[in-house]
Amino acid sequence: MLETFPYMGREGVVAGTPEHTVSGLAYVIVYRVETGDGDEVVVVSIYHGRQERS
Repeated sequence: MLETFPYMGREGVVAGTPEHTVSGLAYVIVYRVETGDGDEVVVVSIYHGRQERS
């Protein structure tokens, strides 16, 4: 889904890293979109929704 709609995530805790919540699961994918010849999604990390982030 992120490959097709790379800008669908909400604004992340860190600027420039949108977050996408996985439907039906408690996971959050933190990623960035690199532009160039085509948009490329780079997954920065995956967190459980209840996990404390530092």
